Amino acid sequence: MKCAAVICAAGAGSRMGQNKALCHIGAETFLSSIVRTLKNVTTKIDPIVVVTGAQDELVRLRHADLPVVWAHNALWQTTHMLESLVCGLSLVPDDCDVIHWPVDCLGISVPDLERLIGVPDNITGVIGVNGKPGHPVRFSANLMRELRCKTHGFQTLKDVFLSCPHAVIDASGPVMMNCNDPRALSDFVARMGKM
Repeated sequence: MKCAAVICAAGAGSRMGQNKALCHIGAETFLSSIVRTLKNVTTKIDPIVVVTGAQDELVRLRHADLPVVWAHNALWQTTHMLESLVCGLSLVPDDCDVIHWPVDCLGISVPDLERLIGVPDNITGVIGVNGKPGHPVRFSANLMRELRCKTHGFQTLKDVFLSCPHAVIDASGPVMMNCNDPRALSDFVARMGKM
């Protein structure tokens, strides 16, 4: 099985107070932390596509050393994550399963990511907490081919997720699924420090 990743990092991070791709968790940015995790799994993840929007040039400049392929959602202000995913898919081979990972999903471990990749191909795998789905999500190559079609009929990413059977892989440690607030980030870092 071939596997690629699309990291969606197009938003401005208005609730966070800065672009989330540029936010730090320890010595790493959110984006560099995700790329490092993807690079450390035993299954080769290639390509790793990062979809930018707000502050495109600055995000690319600050992460020029990352082994990624860049895509830009020029309509980031008026579109949602589904459109950013589709934008990134334009750079992914047709026969790849795809890990969709929002840039504000933090703390996913390499073993959990490997369990996600190991979910059978006819099932969508998702990392969750206490059985509640979150991110990242591993979609099949077949479903991603359907998304590339202009007539796919999905309105949101949730519609895509609910369109097929899925398995929730509970995270083995503390994770943050949507980092929208600096205080929540501080609390999360403190929880991780106690592990």
